[in-house]
Amino acid sequence: MELVLALGIPLFLLLGLTAVFMADGVPLWIQNINSKYSDKAWLLGVIILSTAGLIAALFKR
Repeated sequence: MELVLALGIPLFLLLGLTAVFMADGVPLWIQNINSKYSDKAWLLGVIILSTAGLIAALFKR
């Protein structure tokens, strides 16, 4: 049951948002977020993932 919830909810959200965006187009507020913060979001994500991987590697030893 937990696996169904863990996989079903994100899949439902992904398919639902895809259907909404295909029918109505991408909303203006999402386009603004994408254009303003895209570079910084990618950089921050890479930094966070690298730091988390480094911390995990250090704690395994």
